[in-house]
Amino acid sequence: MMQLAMEAFTDWFNKLLKDNDLGVREAARKIGISHPMVLDMQNGARPTEGSCAKIAIAFNFPADFVLSLAGYRPAGKKDKLVELIEHLTAQLPTEEDKNDVAEYIRLRLRIAEDRGKHATIESKRPKKTL
Repeated sequence: MMQLAMEAFTDWFNKLLKDNDLGVREAARKIGISHPMVLDMQNGARPTEGSCAKIAIAFNFPADFVLSLAGYRPAGKKDKLVELIEHLTAQLPTEEDKNDVAEYIRLRLRIAEDRGKHATIESKRPKKTL
């Protein structure tokens, strides 16, 4: 199981660097780790949990996603909507198009969070009685 997780992480990490046109040193600077650590991860070494967190922050991924790829968390069961989004996004012709979809989803999440905060504030106000 761990071997499969590491292969998944290594493939994903190498694709991430390629898609972002980052060399080893640029990736190390962006992530905040040493370039030998980047090389090790490119060659199949398991990152530390701290490195996973830094990768997640640097590339705007959920930490649990990166940690699960590296074998620190069990992979969550995907719901049908997530599978549909992944399927449709994979059909987009460019990384820019795919990034636009991701940015839209992030925007919708921020809107939902703002609404949630607003609803929480409203629900704490005392009800007016007539």
